[in-house]
Amino acid sequence: VSYPQPLHFALMLMKHKSRRHSFIPFRHS
Repeated sequence: VSYPQPLHFALMLMKHKSRRHSFIPFRHS
């Protein structure tokens, strides 16, 4: 995994919490 451990975990968590949404809040930026 080329992604940092904390970042990878955050991304997974975001995706898991965003399963109910059709978009990823992380892209809100």
